[in-house]
Amino acid sequence: MNCGTCDKPLGKKNVSGYCRFHSAAGLNSDPVRKALKYARRSATMSAPDRRARMIAHLGRISADKVRGWCPPEYVDEYFRLNRKKGLTAPEAKAVILKLAAAAERKRLAAMTPFERSMERIRMGAGITTKPDLRKADPAFTLGGIASGAL
Repeated sequence: MNCGTCDKPLGKKNVSGYCRFHSAAGLNSDPVRKALKYARRSATMSAPDRRARMIAHLGRISADKVRGWCPPEYVDEYFRLNRKKGLTAPEAKAVILKLAAAAERKRLAAMTPFERSMERIRMGAGITTKPDLRKADPAFTLGGIASGAL
């Protein structure tokens, strides 16, 4: 079975007799369908409070998903990458996590070792002593030839 307009082969489940391109072109050329589509669009757009509520609801759902893993200062950047740049959610998450890790490395690099230690202590790390790894090796023998083999 082929498309009625362009002879493109059609799948077994196709009931319209047209390929996807020509089926959509036919639907979009119907004046009644166009009028209904524009009426629905204008009704939705003319109710600013309804549209604002809908956007706020969607924003809450999306923000709740992101809030668990994303640092607060990167939430807007995540949504920009996801919505405006067209990255998928896992790709945008990977980019944000890389940005956050780079910012953390930069922040830690600007600190002195003492400041880094104090921050670790503030975060709950315990104070440990550095073990003495020097070997007690005298520079002399205890006398005799065999004692040098010890």
